Amino acid sequence: MTVGEAVSARIEQLDWSRCWLGMASKMVASNTLVKLGEQAEFIQLLSSSSTLTAMPGLLPYVVANSYVENLAAQRWHQGYPVMAVAWG
Repeated sequence: MTVGEAVSARIEQLDWSRCWLGMASKMVASNTLVKLGEQAEFIQLLSSSSTLTAMPGLLPYVVANSYVENLAAQRWHQGYPVMAVAWG
């Protein structure tokens, strides 16, 4: 499963182990970039506007992008130069 792969199951019927495989790559990579970039001048992470306007069935994609946005916000408030851009 990839992050953007549509899942046609209802939320209570999702196979979260499969969803995690799709979400983990984006979430772990963002975490790693932020940690490695603590001495960087600026870090820009890419998210998606799907966190606001997602089509049904894209829950793992929305969760992964929401994580990226919240990670950037948390680190920004801790004083690190991090930003997440929600592309259309």
